[in-house]
Amino acid sequence: VLTYDGDENCGFIKFLEKQNISYKIDFYKQPLIKKIISFKPDIIASLYARRIIPKDVLDAAKVGNFNLHPSLLPDYKGCFSGPWAIINREKFVGITFHEMIEQFDEGDILFQKKIKLTGNETSFELYHTYIRHFVSEFDSFFQSFIAGDLVKKQMPAGGRYYKRELPYHGIINQKWENDKIEAFIRA
Repeated sequence: VLTYDGDENCGFIKFLEKQNISYKIDFYKQPLIKKIISFKPDIIASLYARRIIPKDVLDAAKVGNFNLHPSLLPDYKGCFSGPWAIINREKFVGITFHEMIEQFDEGDILFQKKIKLTGNETSFELYHTYIRHFVSEFDSFFQSFIAGDLVKKQMPAGGRYYKRELPYHGIINQKWENDKIEAFIRA
């Protein structure tokens, strides 16, 4: 099921059309992959995407590629980084712009920003905090990216990974400490 053409993205799609920017909403099937490669894109950007972009597509980008990830990678790879950071009662989270490679959330780090938490955030609030920081940093990052002025940092080994599934299947364990239960509810 595709979600990119949902109502919440109609403003972005209208912007692309108004700017005469080519886009495609489809699964990565061979005809689409060939079309992207023959298009020879300058840049491939992944903004909250849910699928791994095939290597031959990534290699087609003349300038490069990047992904926006809502955590301080290498920690909180995968999905639900915000809820898990709340459940784990982190003091800090962050945003990461990184290169994409065949393994998700593993490419060189291009930019990171650390964000202090209050300890009272809900997942909804933290999600919007991530978005606000991505938006505020994007123009500066992008200008540096296209100018080739970024200093890449190799992705450190390790870090926690979370699957695309509800934390603890949405069930509170009565044996948890009260502060973990409270954090789980906020998450």
